[in-house]
Amino acid sequence: MTSQNVVIIDTGCANVSSVRFAIERLGYEVTVSKDPQIVLAADKLFLPGVGTASEAMQNLEERNLIELVKQVEKPLLGICLGMQLLGKLSEEKGQKADEIVPSLDCVKARCAS
Repeated sequence: MTSQNVVIIDTGCANVSSVRFAIERLGYEVTVSKDPQIVLAADKLFLPGVGTASEAMQNLEERNLIELVKQVEKPLLGICLGMQLLGKLSEEKGQKADEIVPSLDCVKARCAS
């Protein structure tokens, strides 16, 4: 297998261990990081997420990851909430009923629950 620099973006709102173990079972070495240099140097990236879009976007903002994710030019796979966050916005039953949460706007999509 060709060596690939695989990085899981450390969003602070995901079960990173499960994702890491699954990728490692496929034979890849995995780095978990929120460091811009490590993230941007990756060949393949994963954006996992668990919880509500509003809390996840707050975590991304606190970790200075919003603009970083938008800079990624390599393949990026969003898993669960991570995929939802790649869209323009998310409609969810969150802390406020029928909350509209601005998301990363990396793909032309809208997530509705």
